[in-house]
Amino acid sequence: MLLRCAFQASAMAAAIGGLAFTAGVGFGVAAVGAACLLRRGMRSRAAWQEDRLAGGAGTPEEPILTGQEPSSPAMPG
Repeated sequence: MLLRCAFQASAMAAAIGGLAFTAGVGFGVAAVGAACLLRRGMRSRAAWQEDRLAGGAGTPEEPILTGQEPSSPAMPG
């Protein structure tokens, strides 16, 4: 009986250890994925800032007129 309990306890410990290992691997993969996404975001932000400072895309331009703006101010009345 004691041998049977020891076997069950060791099997349970192995299962818990396997789950802990799997969870650890999952957290590791999540951390690496988050770091990759963060690095990609920082690269795109740096490129955007370089473009902005160089006068490329992202600088304010003249507003595009659609033809529906009043050509002269309304007359006071």
